[in-house]
Amino acid sequence: MSLLMYVLKAILIRFRRESVFRGSFLLRILGKASYVIVYYIFFDVIFGSMEGIGGWDRGSVFMLVGTSGLVLGLSQSLFGRGAVGLSELVRRGGVEMFLTRPLPAGLFMLFREPSISDLLSLPVSLMVLIHGMQMTHARPPGSCFLFVLLILVSVTIYSQLHLFLGLFAFKFVRLSAIFWWLSDFSDYARYPYRIFPMAFRIIFLYIIPVLALSNVPVMVYLGDYSLVAPFLAFPMFFAFLLRFLFPRALRWYEGTGTYELVEG
Repeated sequence: MSLLMYVLKAILIRFRRESVFRGSFLLRILGKASYVIVYYIFFDVIFGSMEGIGGWDRGSVFMLVGTSGLVLGLSQSLFGRGAVGLSELVRRGGVEMFLTRPLPAGLFMLFREPSISDLLSLPVSLMVLIHGMQMTHARPPGSCFLFVLLILVSVTIYSQLHLFLGLFAFKFVRLSAIFWWLSDFSDYARYPYRIFPMAFRIIFLYIIPVLALSNVPVMVYLGDYSLVAPFLAFPMFFAFLLRFLFPRALRWYEGTGTYELVEG
């Protein structure tokens, strides 16, 4: 509850800061939403000349585009900037201030800088998702509940993956680029996983599970539960791994706070 209150307060403060220059603020929102719009148009053009992609019909793919937009947009709005800034935080020796707060230090560092423009661009993804749902057959209410639950699991997995990668900044300091790689990989979440070669499926479903973030919720909504078990195992695995690595990362951190002074 303390973490939730902190995140809500951080969002409110960030909104006041970002909305000072309204023109720029609105352009950022449109820029974030444009990714979903472009993919919607892209797949709409493709379906003008074919019936399906990797066994997925038009409605299912539109659901995939909307779901990936929700998961990635919500993740970016909550912890995207905080994750990318972990290297800078370590480089400047600013980790100590987070260790003295009555909140989990790793999550506090991750969620410290929300992005309001990403948050306010989510309605576009939601509209694409609803449009895709309307094109598929009606599903029982239980499927909708599981779908929403699995979206929350996807956001959890993505945040854990960011924090896991961020821990290596405690050792190697300059690792901001690795988050840009992860962001590039996450674009694969907008595609049906069956279109990829088997080696890519193994990597991006079971090792760096960016394909699972959107594919699994949509598959479950459509009645396919084949990937649910490994998907639900990810948050438990990452929770154990982070609990094991975080104390060691703090020991790695000893001395890295002087990096900027020594470098200069």
